[in-house]
Amino acid sequence: MTRKESKHNQAVLAKDQNLFFSPQIEGQLCHFTEEESLHIIRALRKSKGDLIMVTNGNGCIYEAQIIDANPKSCLAEVGTPVLHSVKKETGVHIAISLIKNTERFEWFVEKATEIGIDIITPLICARTEKIKINQERILKIMISSMKQSFRPWLPELNPLVSFKDFVLAENNSQKFIADCSASEEDHLKVKIQKSSGICVLIGPEGDFTSTEKDLAKTHNYISVSLGANRLRTETAGIVACHLGVLGL
Repeated sequence: MTRKESKHNQAVLAKDQNLFFSPQIEGQLCHFTEEESLHIIRALRKSKGDLIMVTNGNGCIYEAQIIDANPKSCLAEVGTPVLHSVKKETGVHIAISLIKNTERFEWFVEKATEIGIDIITPLICARTEKIKINQERILKIMISSMKQSFRPWLPELNPLVSFKDFVLAENNSQKFIADCSASEEDHLKVKIQKSSGICVLIGPEGDFTSTEKDLAKTHNYISVSLGANRLRTETAGIVACHLGVLGL
């Protein structure tokens, strides 16, 4: 299925419908968590026999029929997928510094998921002021955003890692580092090639240090511009994500 066909099918499916998430689809049975069950049964007043749309975040959206309207552990029977999306060989990976303002980082995660990001890696850089992250909360935001945008794939959320360890380990063939000093001629949108996925490093408030930039370049990261304006970390992440999705 092409990206264009997938977007068309998602638009048709999303009209006047809710998408629910279940990490447990076993055979023809779909088990919902208590939180999701409460949403389905109490908030939306669904009952036994009702049809709903569900995904496990692994590329499929199913039509399912509720067979046990338990508000603590709703159970549904799934049919064949109404949308099946093959995982792309080329994806968008944004490795981004944590932000002092947690809400701004969460905003980035939410919007990047809606746009179509594939992988998010939170980074600790030399100038990163916040060094902890609530992985469980971030995952919940991603799931909510996936459902809102009717995406069949849940992006991958990597553990928090230091800038150095990440740069030494990342093997993506197209590797970029957003650099405030890069010229407009080196804009990310003209550097992306469709042949393979991309990874873009986004720095903290105050940008990457010169040592970090040198380390990245030593490991084949290309310095790129995200435009003439100075961007906040979360805005830069969104710009890079959008350009990556469009470029691939």
